[in-house]
Amino acid sequence: MHWIWRAALAVAVGFIVQRIFLVPLPGVAPLPPTTLLQNFIAMMRGLPLTQLLGRLLGVTVPVVVYIYLTRRYEKAKPDDGELRCRKCQYILKGLTAPRCPECGEAI
Repeated sequence: MHWIWRAALAVAVGFIVQRIFLVPLPGVAPLPPTTLLQNFIAMMRGLPLTQLLGRLLGVTVPVVVYIYLTRRYEKAKPDDGELRCRKCQYILKGLTAPRCPECGEAI
């Protein structure tokens, strides 16, 4: 699975998790414009536990999903002790030229 599809799935799952946990609070005024860190701290202090959990899960779930998909669909690398080309995995035993004969990659 290509990395872009893994990232898209991870973002989609994170979005769904945030939509489940983040319910907009009626009557809550926006924070006054200060620094980004001060806004973040003030926002986290005033959130109910479910919204705080939703924000934390919305950040961590996509990362966990991406790592899981990467490990599950990672290309298997041959581990037979042979020296192989980085690009095409051709066995480079007995070569005299410093290039892979299969793809031309410099060794």
